[in-house]
This record gives sequence, structure tokens and C-alpha cells, in this order.
Amino acid sequence: MNGIELYLDVANGDVLRQESSSLSDLARDPLPPVSAEEGVIAAEAAQSGGQAIAFDLDREDGILVWYVEVRGPSGFNAVYVDANSGQVLFTEPAD
Repeated sequence: MNGIELYLDVANGDVLRQESSSLSDLARDPLPPVSAEEGVIAAEAAQSGGQAIAFDLDREDGILVWYVEVRGPSGFNAVYVDANSGQVLFTEPAD
């Protein structure tokens, strides 16, 4: 199953480009209770002054999570938000 990957301008939300992309098995399942937008908001709140630059639905230790990469004053961090509860599970420096 195919989808579209969008690249957005974080300043104004304009679509910079789009590419055809194969959907992961996770993306084919029903949507989790916590939306992508709610996951991004939780991640940004956990990184005071940070701005999300990328996100993805993933599994971490068997838990469905929103992986959100946040650019902040201290650099780039990966924030893992539980896609069922909205709780920030942990943060680590992004690769």
C-alpha cells in the first residue's frame, strides 16, 4: 500500500515537496488514540522552546509511539510519546 510523504515548511506549513512512499505495517493499522498533532504538541512541550521538525509512528519496546524529532536550544532530540496515552516516555539526542 502506498502513501505520500510530505515535507513542510515549519514556519508557515507550506508543502515544500511530496514523494510517493510505501506505508509501514503500523500505518495500515487503525489510528492510535493520540493523533500525530497531539504527539507533536506533547513532544514540543517536553522540549521547552523546541520545534518539531519530523515525526513518525513507530514501536519502541513493544509500545506504539510517536517518534518526534525536535530542534531546540540544546540541539536535536528524539522524543518518544506513547501513542495510546500521550505521555512522553523518554527523550534522547537525535542521530
